[in-house]
Amino acid sequence: MGFMNDRDSYMEMKYFTREETNEVVVILQTLKGEAYPLTKGIVRCDFFKASVAKDTDYGYENLEFFNFNMGGNFPHKLMNMVIGSSIAKEIP
Repeated sequence: MGFMNDRDSYMEMKYFTREETNEVVVILQTLKGEAYPLTKGIVRCDFFKASVAKDTDYGYENLEFFNFNMGGNFPHKLMNMVIGSSIAKEIP
């Protein structure tokens, strides 16, 4: 995971279209189990994100649920960088 060399995550993405409503559903989640063993000294991040997107008369709508667990202690300096960059993206 780029700037964090003591964390890892194996991910999968599934997507499908609901036939009856024409909504697109996207699910991203961490893969777990014996097929994805942990390396000594590495912390496994746990990630889940589900999105439902559709076109409406008023434009594009997206409903999203997101959970990201870093799996333990997270350095404050790095957390400040992440928060600062996300706030900068929100402010026009």
